[in-house]
Amino acid sequence: IGLEEKSRSVTILEKRAQPLGFSELLSATEDRVIVVSGKAGSGKTTSLRRLAWNCCREFAEHKTVAVPFFLNCRSSLLIQIKDALRKAGMLVEDGDQALDAVSSMPCRFFVDGFDDAGSVKSANIGEELKRLVNRSLAQTRFVITTRDTDKPDIPHHCEYTPLEVTAENRARLLVSHGVDATLAETKVAELEDLGASEVIS
Repeated sequence: IGLEEKSRSVTILEKRAQPLGFSELLSATEDRVIVVSGKAGSGKTTSLRRLAWNCCREFAEHKTVAVPFFLNCRSSLLIQIKDALRKAGMLVEDGDQALDAVSSMPCRFFVDGFDDAGSVKSANIGEELKRLVNRSLAQTRFVITTRDTDKPDIPHHCEYTPLEVTAENRARLLVSHGVDATLAETKVAELEDLGASEVIS
């Protein structure tokens, strides 16, 4: 999905002329905490899974030392981390030990569905997320998805929102996925001539 910068609390940068592709999210900003907020069904989870998968592949191919974790906010984040570390052969007994372990290594946390955090009775997801951010190394990064209505209370984060597909921004969205700007304009015009606006969406 294409993303537009909504707010930035750390560094004020010149507004991008083109939307940002989700796959560029970690390379286009140096912010540690990136929040992607938008409507249900706008592609946040699907794009987050793809970004996490790419980071897993890079880690497996030794292109990065940052350990990737894909977490969902329907259960305790620390318990999910503990379970993942145990599967990797680390001896951690509880969420606090898991937090200690990841606090000493660079990580990439992909946290999906923060808007679901309120439905979890057994854990305070917001507090767990704050503890993770506060205890993690400077090179650890977080990408958090949520609906517009529920955002994490974490200072110094930047926020992006998925671009809605409109007649005006279809070509821009193609450009955000790496398609040449001239080619994008040409293809959108061709498809519109064929009456295929829904295909473009």
